[in-house]
Formats: sequence, C-alpha cells, structure tokens
Amino acid sequence: MTSNSPITAETTPSLTDSETISSLRRANEDLRAQLAELKNPAPRWMPLKAAAGEIGLDYEWARKRAVAGHIEARREGGRWLVNLTSLRQRFSRSPK
Repeated sequence: MTSNSPITAETTPSLTDSETISSLRRANEDLRAQLAELKNPAPRWMPLKAAAGEIGLDYEWARKRAVAGHIEARREGGRWLVNLTSLRQRFSRSPK
C-alpha cells in the first residue's frame, strides 16, 4: 500500500478484520522498505584523491586500502573511484 492515509474502520468499512490486518501488514512492509532505503544511502562515488582530501586522509593510505579491497573502490580508466561512505566507515575504525 503506497497511500499515506491512515487505515481505519471509517476508511475501510467493507473490509473484514482479516482483510484489514492483511492491509496493515502490507503497509507496514512498505514502510519498513522505505525506512531501510533511508538508513542505507546510495553510494557516493568520487575520485579517491578528492575523497581522501575531504576526509583528511593520506592518499597513499587510502589507495592501499582500495587495492586490498578494504574499502569499496573501483578503477575507471587510470584513476580510483571510491565509495565515500565506505571510506568514512573504514576511517572511523582505523587511524591514518
């Protein structure tokens, strides 16, 4: 259910209790899915050098983590792109 209007006896007079419960469960599942999307933002890809500078990391330290697969990164052409969220999470657990 994608409607934001509340489900009440007044708005659903023809539904049985089991139909109302099913409808509420579907609405609950939809809301949980929307909440999960909000909790997990889309990756923000940017050049590794810029991302390291934005966070205050040494570029070589971050590059080595990218090569080793410790942060979410990929090569495009001759440069590394990094998921800024992944880099921030890794940095919060390890010092420079």
